Amino acid sequence: LLLDEPLAAVDLGRRRRIIEALVRIRDEMAVPIVYVTHMPEEAYAVADVAVLVSDGRVAGLGAPRDVIDPSAHLSDGA
Repeated sequence: LLLDEPLAAVDLGRRRRIIEALVRIRDEMAVPIVYVTHMPEEAYAVADVAVLVSDGRVAGLGAPRDVIDPSAHLSDGA
């Protein structure tokens, strides 16, 4: 699945339920997901591996907690 900011306009309660469903689909069906987000919380919840892109280049690759700085404003140029 290729999902480009699928939850950008979804309220918090629904966002949590959708993320749970996506993780369940990924795990039960062994479906790879490319999930684009500027929200660290979504990346932590969905990703096994995170790729941080900055200025069109890979700036980090690895476990989400090792790659993503939760205090950074990822929408400001990542």
